[in-house]
Amino acid sequence: MSTLKVSNIQKTGESVSRDVSGVAAAWAVIESTAAISSSLNISSTTSVSTGKIDISLTNSFSDEFWAGVSSPQSSQLFTSTLTNPASGSMRVNSNNSSGLVDARVRLIITGDLA
Repeated sequence: MSTLKVSNIQKTGESVSRDVSGVAAAWAVIESTAAISSSLNISSTTSVSTGKIDISLTNSFSDEFWAGVSSPQSSQLFTSTLTNPASGSMRVNSNNSSGLVDARVRLIITGDLA
């Protein structure tokens, strides 16, 4: 059996290489203040209002048809959803039973980079 060792991986047709340590096209841990704790392919975040954070990508997807999951990192019962899909941005909304709340969230996004 052969072993293939690489530092970066790039899909045919994509203009951007991905670090092998982050095979997803983008991922992040975002604090309740919208500060980025750790990320791949996330250029900035902006707090829009309570429980809503806009996310901009460093390298855009080829279109808005990407898939992503997000989850709040809290001991309380929260949900988080990715909305407003675009090729270079999205929004994460965090909720509990009372409505929108600021929360630390983790997200993973997959799709074809432009």
